[in-house]
Amino acid sequence: MKKWGAMLLALMLVVMAGCKGQPASEPEREPEQTEEAVGDQAEGEETPAQREFDGQIKIGLLTTGTAIATYTETVTYGAELAARQLNAAGGVLGKEVVIVPSDGSNTADETINGANRLLEDPEVAAVCGYPLSTGCLAIESLFKQAEKPVVISGTSVRLKDETDNNYLFRGRASDAIQARNAAAFLAEELGMNEVMGILYENNDFGQGALQVVEEYCKENGITLVAEGFNPTDTDITTQVLKLKDSGCQSVVTWIAASAVPTVSSNMYNQGLTVPKCGPVAVTLEENLANCEPEWIDGWYGVTDICMTKEDKALKDFIAAYYEAFGDDAYLSNEGANIYSHVLWICDAIERAGSTEGPAIMEAMRSTEKFPGLNGNYQLIGDKVDYVATIDIAQDTIVDGKVTNVFIKTVGEEQ
Repeated sequence: MKKWGAMLLALMLVVMAGCKGQPASEPEREPEQTEEAVGDQAEGEETPAQREFDGQIKIGLLTTGTAIATYTETVTYGAELAARQLNAAGGVLGKEVVIVPSDGSNTADETINGANRLLEDPEVAAVCGYPLSTGCLAIESLFKQAEKPVVISGTSVRLKDETDNNYLFRGRASDAIQARNAAAFLAEELGMNEVMGILYENNDFGQGALQVVEEYCKENGITLVAEGFNPTDTDITTQVLKLKDSGCQSVVTWIAASAVPTVSSNMYNQGLTVPKCGPVAVTLEENLANCEPEWIDGWYGVTDICMTKEDKALKDFIAAYYEAFGDDAYLSNEGANIYSHVLWICDAIERAGSTEGPAIMEAMRSTEKFPGLNGNYQLIGDKVDYVATIDIAQDTIVDGKVTNVFIKTVGEEQ
């Protein structure tokens, strides 16, 4: 795995130079080889770019289509970039890596249809993508039955608690890890350890976080004040005033993307000025753009990857991404996650020496510290979860616009 990591970092220069704007399977020209990429190549031996591929390895990508267009854009580009780099290095098992997208939209029925389209292709070795937990729950049994690995991006605790599926892999921190670390940051890092508030959505997403934060506060002798609201509510003044009047020192705000403007504006207008920490939704560019800067300024968020942190592998990925797809291409942590997931799947295929689902599954389950951009991948417990770290970012106004500032990485590094 270390060899692959070093090789791929070197080959980012190849991709940046030779593949701009082209599909992974149809490069514009043969990429030039850097000295680092050639490495120990014997004199007279063909470079990876000169070799002919012996077939294809297809990796399915389950997107949300136009239902969540920004997600679809960034994960498509992230997956394509991974495929380009792998192919520039000679492919996997001597075969060309090809990304096969399928639209799962944002409903359970459409997610099932999108998954079935991928499973109907016998050449698809494994699948990654899809961020909505309800959809992930709807499709996980399909992959178990088909004996094909799927790397999901849904974060609900139900995906671990209510499944029994060795073909199900989560390549990001679960809500349980995220919510606990949000509460711990407010209490332990900021010292707000007497009275904590939580504002949560009345659905699986919010109630799962509530349970985790309740447990954390009970363990640490912290009084918790909890207020819930319905995702369709446009006025949460009553809940915000209750939190303010409770004297809470901080608030965990467990909200989805659509609620970020409503919650941040209500809290700002009602003068709830205590520190707040929310999920990844409060750190994403497209959500911040829907808020007045003063509403969200100073908020903290837990996120898979703070895209502004000083990390060489992340910076190299970002540079390669924009060079390949243009400066106007949308990029978020989701694109970086899927990039890592494709590399992880292909690393497992290489180690397994096979594209058969059971062999890939066993190789993925035995992964030891695979270096994803969002942390090292290794099985946590007995199933599903493989990433235990997240970043804390802070929304900060810079030149009149809100951006993320990296604070620290938290969780248990594997």
